[in-house]
Formats: sequence, structure tokens, C-alpha cells
Amino acid sequence: MRIISLLCLILLSLQLSAQEKKLTGKVTDSSSGEAVIGASVLVAGTNRGTITDVDGAFVLNVARDEKISFSYIGYTTQNILLTDAVLSTGLNVALVADNVILEQVVVVGYGAQRKVDITGSTVSVKGEELARQPVMTATQALQGKVAGVQIISSGRPGSSPNIRVRGTGTALAGTTALFVVDGVLTDDISNINTADIVSLDVLKDASSTAIYGARGANGVVIITTKKGNAGATKVQYSQFTGFRAAANLVEMANAEEYANYASSASGTLVNAGDYDTDWYGQILRNAFTTNHTVSISGGSDKTTHFLAFGFLEDEGTVLNSKFSRFTVRSNTDYTLSKYVKTGLNASFTRSHDNAVNLGTAYNNAYRAAPIIPGQIDGRYGNTSVYQNVGNAILDLNNNDNKNIQNRIQSSVYLELQPWKNLSFRSSMGGDLISVSDRRYNYQFFNDEVTFLSAGGNQRNLQSSLHMRSDNSFRWVWDNIVTYRKESGKHNFTAMAGTTAEAYSQAWSSASRLQVPANKDLWYITGFHPIIAGAFFHQQAQAGL
Repeated sequence: MRIISLLCLILLSLQLSAQEKKLTGKVTDSSSGEAVIGASVLVAGTNRGTITDVDGAFVLNVARDEKISFSYIGYTTQNILLTDAVLSTGLNVALVADNVILEQVVVVGYGAQRKVDITGSTVSVKGEELARQPVMTATQALQGKVAGVQIISSGRPGSSPNIRVRGTGTALAGTTALFVVDGVLTDDISNINTADIVSLDVLKDASSTAIYGARGANGVVIITTKKGNAGATKVQYSQFTGFRAAANLVEMANAEEYANYASSASGTLVNAGDYDTDWYGQILRNAFTTNHTVSISGGSDKTTHFLAFGFLEDEGTVLNSKFSRFTVRSNTDYTLSKYVKTGLNASFTRSHDNAVNLGTAYNNAYRAAPIIPGQIDGRYGNTSVYQNVGNAILDLNNNDNKNIQNRIQSSVYLELQPWKNLSFRSSMGGDLISVSDRRYNYQFFNDEVTFLSAGGNQRNLQSSLHMRSDNSFRWVWDNIVTYRKESGKHNFTAMAGTTAEAYSQAWSSASRLQVPANKDLWYITGFHPIIAGAFFHQQAQAGL
């Protein structure tokens, strides 16, 4: 009876396999024709599906008469019934922008417009969409959600991913986009708790970024943080806890395979020996990560407030790495009268980063011979015997690097509306960053801490301590006059204003050799900051 049941199952599986076919196709934007990256392609009523690649293409195993659902943020979902003709020719789908999305307000430059009125290329992502992703920064959560935007992350805890909008915009001015947080210009948003964001707007082309001049050449990302609403006080708590692990690692040769290859290449017999070291397994781990956010919001028709506290901790997947961050945000708005409104947005962030050199660690782990042990009883295998490569574990253990950053970012504004169609807004924003960096290199000798062979390319004859203190401050002052007039289906908006910006930086650094390994002695006194440089920039802008 069991044999008959097994045969029936096999025949049923073969029948289902025979009915399944491979469906290929491409998803594009109906208006621009551009590929939609990360669009969801799902068999309706099932959990079988895939997402489109960087070219908008997809491949999915399907059966005749199944319904395929195509969806993406900001577009109307399309459901298509599969026929023999579709299965034989493939399926190209052009997604149409959602009309409801077109009515939404998008932040552009020094104001906001309805998405339907915008002629430039912009994308708006709601903060709740970003907060669903268990990541450290909003740019990481943006990955795969915006067509034409590439997010490149090193994976190191505490690092900010590079964001490239439609490739490289400038050859010499870097590739990272400009960030604007509540009106404050910055190049780094690692201090922003993703849960505090209400919207993120990406300005992608020349027309939408023109108001920022050359600084917007690589695209502009405008972040608006949450504010309170009139009504009863609300208390919200959110958290996630989990583990991260490295995936899709390069498959490496084992000890026997490596010995055979080395023998063939060198013409000398290489013995596999007693060790079979998985170097990636030696330096990688399952990393614990957690994020907690508590917010309090509310207010009246005169005053609204939003207060949030956040704590994030992320153990890196690489040995000895770790990052933690504590954030506080307070956003308050006051309506003084029918014609006057003011407010203050402020945040404080303190982060601790135990940094490791990922490039060296991964390179050594990739090249090190598996017939050499990583570490036994506190002694390290001499990997320089083969290919003159360093021991990846020794690289990570030999350095103790800590970076502590305190950052205050705030903006205050005053808004006047003396007439119905005319408004004036003056805002001042500041970004104060204080960084303390300490790097210690332990002393070690090859003949003392390595084995299997004397010598080697890893040695540090003298311990060293390097310390750096870095302080920077940027302020931006905007004054904008806006005139708006609506007449039937037509809208007229004129804007003129000025922007002033100043930046200053001061740092001090010191080094010392032969410092004991006792952490209580890792300090250097008697050095003071040196003013490194400052600039002041002012420009007048007008728009129509």
C-alpha cells in the first residue's frame, strides 16, 4: 500500500512538473519606459513569486490559467491571466502610476508640490515603508524601492551606504547624493532613526535638483521627520530583534583540493596535513541586532509635539566589529496666530563603533591556504608560507579601534502669512559633530605567536596608540518668499529667496609608540585642536 501511494505521489509530481513552464518578461514604467527594479511578480493566491532585476527582467515557473500579479510602490497593481500565447512569447508589463499617489504632496527644494504637477523625476517613499526594514539607516531601507537608485553598502556596522542616482553624476565631486534633513544639508544620515521619518523624497533629474546647484548633481534626498498632531497624547513602541549572517559566500577549496592545486602549480609535492581551515567560518559569525523606539506625540490646535527615543545595537558579521547608537528627537510646532507660526526640530545622537578593516580581512580570508590553521591555543598559523598572505584572524585581533560620535542636528523656523496668497519663511539649521577616535595596535613577533614556520609577513615590533579629536559645525540660513494663486484648474507659484551657509572644522591628533596593552593606559594628554579651515557661501535663488 505504501509503495502504491509513493508511486501515485511521484506520478502526480511528474504531472505537475510537466504542466509548469518558465515565464520570462520585463516590467517597465508606462510613461518613461524605464525598467522597474524590485517589482513584485507573484502567482495570485500563492506565495510563489520573484522580483525584477536591475533590468526589470524576471523569470518564474508558472502553469497555464494561473493569474500573475505585478505590483510596486506608487503604481497600480496589474493582474494578468496566463494563456498558451503568453507562455510562448513572454510577458512584458508596463506599470501605470497610481492616481492616488499623484495627488500626494512631494517635498521639492524649498517647498512642496502635488506629484501630478511635477515635471521633473521624483520619487516619494513613506516613512512607514522604510521602518519595516530591520536596517540602521534610511538609505539601506530604500534599497530596491526606487527605480534608478543604487544603494551600495559595505555591510560594516555603523557605515553609511553610498547612494547613486542614475549612475555617477560627477567625475571629481564624488558619487554620493546630497541629503537634506528638515532643511539642514548633510552628507551623512547615519544619525537618523528610520522610525522618526515621515517621508523620504528622491529628486533624480536636473530640473528637480536645480535649486541646489552643483551640490545636487548626484541627486538629492530630502528627509522630513515626524511631527505631532492635535489630539490626545499617543505613546508608541516598536522593536525588532534578530540575527544577521553572511550569504552567498564564495565556495572555497578544501585542504585536499588546495594541496593538489598547489602541487600541480609549483611542481613540488604539497601535503594537505592535519588541518582543513574554513577561513570565512573563522572570521564570520551570526550577528545579533536589535532596535528599540519609543515615541510620544500629541498637542492642541496651538501647539503640537513629537518626542522619540531610539536605541540600536548591531554586532557585525565579522569578528570584533560592533556598533551601537542612542538617539533622541524633539519636534515642536507653535501656531502663535492666524498669521504667525514657528517651530523647532532637534535631535541628539551618540554612537559607539568598534571598527575593523573589512577589506583586509576578506582579502586575507579569500587567499589564505586552508592547510594552515587559523588559531590554536592563542597562537596563529603562518599563512604567509603560501602566497605571502596575512592571517585574517590575526589582522582582526591585532587592532583595537573605537570611534565615539556625538551629534546635534537642529533647525528652527518662523513662518509669516500677511496675505492669503503670500507667505514668508525664515529658517536656521545647524549640524554639530564631535568625534573621538582611538586606534591601538598590539605588539607581536612571528616567532612568538605564530607556528608552522618562522618569519612571515605579519609582525608589529612596537605597539602604537593613535588618537584623534574632530569637531565640525555647519549652519544654513534660508529666507524664502512664496506667492501662490489658484484659478480653476490652474496653479501659479512664484518663489524667491536667499540661502547662506557656513562650515568650520577643527581637529587634533597624536600618536605614541610602545604603549602598554593595559586599556587603562590608552590615553595621550597635552594636545589641543588646530583650526583646519572654514568657508562661507551665500547665493540668491528665484523660481517660477
